[in-house]
Amino acid sequence: MKFYMKQKLLSRQDDFTVRDIYGNRVYTVEGEGISVGRLLRFYNGNHEEIALIRQKTNSETPVFSIIRDGKEVAQISKNINSPVKEFDVSKLGWTIHGSQMGHYYLISRNGEEIASVQKRWTTINTCYIVNVCEGADPVDILALTLIIDACPEEERNSIACMMSLIC
Repeated sequence: MKFYMKQKLLSRQDDFTVRDIYGNRVYTVEGEGISVGRLLRFYNGNHEEIALIRQKTNSETPVFSIIRDGKEVAQISKNINSPVKEFDVSKLGWTIHGSQMGHYYLISRNGEEIASVQKRWTTINTCYIVNVCEGADPVDILALTLIIDACPEEERNSIACMMSLIC
């Protein structure tokens, strides 16, 4: 499945629309304007909330949580000890390797690619092209894409995010 995730025009930085290859809107992501840390709400095509991404602010480094059905399914934190540009999703065996420029990522499970993410800029906004292989949950992949986007650019080039999913 191929998705195009674009920032909404003339809106806050954290607002995205996700479309399929036919141009149909399948998901919407809305950032909270006033909150401590980032808070992103992920909606399906019927505008029903299906996931929440929350940045925790009570730690020295940024920590993100993915919440689905009221339960925390993932916790993402900065790995300040890693010299390589790699995101790791433990427990599920997922790893995310990014290009040096941060414009392309491969997401794999047990050495097998389950998704790819490419960031492109237009004159007005940012667009991610997300290819999700069969068997992978597109919401999880798109949520991870948003967390990668939330990592500040200068930190992405020198520090990796460690992602550990809670079963």
